[in-house]
Amino acid sequence: MHENNISPNVTTPRVTVLMPVCNGQTYVREAMDSVIAQTYQDWEFLIVDDGSTDDTPRILNEYRRRDNRIRIVRNPGNMGISMSLNTGISLSSGKFIARMDADDISLPERIGKQVNFLDRHPSVGVCGTWVQPMGGKKDRAVLYPRTHDSIVCTHLFNPAIAHPSVMMRRETLEKHGLSYSTQFPYAQDYEFWVRCSHHTRLANIDEVLLILRQHENKISEKKKQDQSRAARRVQEGQLREMGLNPNDAEMAVHEKLAHEAWEPHRDFLVSVDSWLSRLITANARTSRYPEPAFSTTLAAKWFSACTQASRLGLWTLAQYVRSPLSSRNPSKTPDVLKFMARCILRRGYWRDRFTSPPS
Repeated sequence: MHENNISPNVTTPRVTVLMPVCNGQTYVREAMDSVIAQTYQDWEFLIVDDGSTDDTPRILNEYRRRDNRIRIVRNPGNMGISMSLNTGISLSSGKFIARMDADDISLPERIGKQVNFLDRHPSVGVCGTWVQPMGGKKDRAVLYPRTHDSIVCTHLFNPAIAHPSVMMRRETLEKHGLSYSTQFPYAQDYEFWVRCSHHTRLANIDEVLLILRQHENKISEKKKQDQSRAARRVQEGQLREMGLNPNDAEMAVHEKLAHEAWEPHRDFLVSVDSWLSRLITANARTSRYPEPAFSTTLAAKWFSACTQASRLGLWTLAQYVRSPLSSRNPSKTPDVLKFMARCILRRGYWRDRFTSPPS
């Protein structure tokens, strides 16, 4: 049984902003203020309090008294994010459901731009945005792939949509029975996007519209190992759909490609070449991923691995050129030329020509 504090709305809002929160007193005011300050105002703000024991309930009630578009649902205890999101989806009224986290900040035009995008692209059921991390080691904007084909191909390695930046069509979720899996207490968004991609098109707006706060209490920082194991399960599921059953060594290579954990050694580059070739062959057989986006995605991985191994000199350059993926490399010509120059000059052209570099 959920405790509801719901104020009646005169009209049905176009957007439901859905935000789960548990003990979020430190940042929840900023998150709520950023929603209230949106230039687009046809929304309801549905907040699922997942068993908070700090000052969060008082803060939520304070805001609800000031704005009757705010709806509060209280779980009887801590049910987890998947259950909380599914509860929110089932209670949402809007045509679109915009995700929000209780420690992030939506930029003022975020909701309006996503509504406009979805209105102009009726085949898209899930729309994310670029995000700007704040407060952590990484301060560069995260530029996710924009198109459906690039997103689903990237998903073979990593989630390519920022969960708290997403806006979804409620009709799409209801039509296909899509909800968050309680079997994934971590990486539930990653698993959800992969399933969604079977039923609707995905997209990212190529503009930073969300500030993604990084802090020591954020679940993705506290539970990195659990996140990694859950992500591996999502990756393995996709590989099985391609008819592959990778052994531990192959899965280790796949995870290193996902995490960009490059190893500038001969054996590693050979194993990368072998695994990427298996992926190309499997996809040619099953057509699981769209081309040419799939080959382009793998080519970018291959180029990055070779770039990090450029200290091995001409041997690396020969490996790179020999691979058919080199012709699919999406990198700009100056970057390719720099890579080639490093291979030739890093250890010396003539020394590499007549001696074998160390492994």
